[in-house]
Amino acid sequence: QGIELMRVDGDIVEEVLRLLTDKAIPVLTVHDSFIVQRKHIGVISFFSFYHNFKQIFNFLINFFH
Repeated sequence: QGIELMRVDGDIVEEVLRLLTDKAIPVLTVHDSFIVQRKHIGVISFFSFYHNFKQIFNFLINFFH
């Protein structure tokens, strides 16, 4: 089960990274953490929530178009 949780964690990081780069927000990752400019901290929280919502409910909400 630990391997599965590591995969889920990696999936979250991958999707948040993709969403940030799609929005041209510079980001560095360190394991499961994100380094962004202070003005983008709220965006990280939102994208993390978005990914978790999508995983839990298996439902995609289109906030970005």
